[in-house]
Amino acid sequence: MTDPAFRVQHCRGARCQAPIIWATTEGGKSMPVDAEPDDDQGNVELVPNPNPAMAPTAIVHAQPPLMSTVPLRLPHHATCVDAAAFRR
Repeated sequence: MTDPAFRVQHCRGARCQAPIIWATTEGGKSMPVDAEPDDDQGNVELVPNPNPAMAPTAIVHAQPPLMSTVPLRLPHHATCVDAAAFRR
């Protein structure tokens, strides 16, 4: 179940339309993240921004942590059926 603390939008991919959360990486880049947590492969931790109008911070782990107390998600480019359309 998605976290109500994060604003959920939908992928603009014509065939995808999956629910996503826009986040900002620690390097300051925008990153779409799957809205639904993935307990098996998720490696992105979302940290809510104190300002609710701002995107959460995405902390990307090199691999899924063995023991996590927060829901982890996948970067949306890993699951989007239209990912090629968004590559630069």
